[in-house]
Amino acid sequence: MRKAFWCAVLCTWLAACDSEAPMIEPQPLPDQQSPFKYPVALWDKGVQAEVVILVLVSRTGVVDSATIFQSSGNVMFDSAAVAGGHQLKFVPGRRGTRILERWVKVPVRFNRDSTEALDAINSGQ
Repeated sequence: MRKAFWCAVLCTWLAACDSEAPMIEPQPLPDQQSPFKYPVALWDKGVQAEVVILVLVSRTGVVDSATIFQSSGNVMFDSAAVAGGHQLKFVPGRRGTRILERWVKVPVRFNRDSTEALDAINSGQ
């Protein structure tokens, strides 16, 4: 009985400490290649676009869900952004010792030279 009491006290204290700790947002794993593929059907047109997607980063660092936050206005770019978003890997977010799932905005720029999503995440845009 005494052991259960002290365990409950310790758990309550740890939860209180974690709630006061700063939130550390998920960060993309370093050195991963961009999973965002420029749509082949648009290549010859030479158009560029920017899409902002929201990804739900799980407690294991994988993306559980991806959706459009700000559309490019072109369904092919939007679909390519969501498909690429599902391939991203992250160091999960946390508050104190608690690892949390978190939604993260990911800007994706499509142009024929490169797709610059991971640089934008890392720079905090």
